[in-house]
Amino acid sequence: MHYNGNLSKADITGKTVRLTDGKMDLTTTAMQYDLEKDIGEYQTGGKVVDKDNVLTSKKGYYYSNDRIVFFKDSVVLTNPKYVMKSDTLKYNTSNSTAYFFGPTHINSTGTDSSHIYCEDGWYNTETEKSRFTKNAYIESKVNRISGDSLLYDRITRIGRAWSHVALTDTVEKIIISGDYAYLNEFNGNSFVTGSSLLTKAFETDSLFMHADTLFAMQDTATKQKTYFA
Repeated sequence: MHYNGNLSKADITGKTVRLTDGKMDLTTTAMQYDLEKDIGEYQTGGKVVDKDNVLTSKKGYYYSNDRIVFFKDSVVLTNPKYVMKSDTLKYNTSNSTAYFFGPTHINSTGTDSSHIYCEDGWYNTETEKSRFTKNAYIESKVNRISGDSLLYDRITRIGRAWSHVALTDTVEKIIISGDYAYLNEFNGNSFVTGSSLLTKAFETDSLFMHADTLFAMQDTATKQKTYFA
């Protein structure tokens, strides 16, 4: 350790440099800590362990007063239920919420194999509620929902989208667009409202249906969908 009392800064290096606030542990091999501003910084790769989450990145900053870790470059958040990869991510250790500031992919490790993409938004790792914007979409094995703004509850598996929305049945090759969309992934039911347009693609033609609101209800036994306008 090298400490400069005039600058109130400490440089700590070693096989394992560990910083903890009682709730999370940050480990790296080299850290600079500003005691005046209560900010820790690493540039050689680091790892944060917080309950069920493990976050790694090449660069990171820990703001002690706000209990926030700012990750940069090759950021990976690993949870037993999903893996999150991002270029830039801010993690609030007090409320277990991750905030994204660049291209981000969230891949489920469960049987649903869902994939989420966005370029801005947040995800609460405890409540599993989230909000995604900027080219955001959520896709599963049979459905894809996209829009300017998305809200998603991973526990109930309910997604909502606002503005320039598109709800796609990838199996039946049906796309429903509109202003607002609702999707329940558990039972397969959904609806789109606001200048709704259904497009069904065939090999040589397409079918179009316009309505104020379009509903899709799925038979849980046969998995057959029925559309209502």
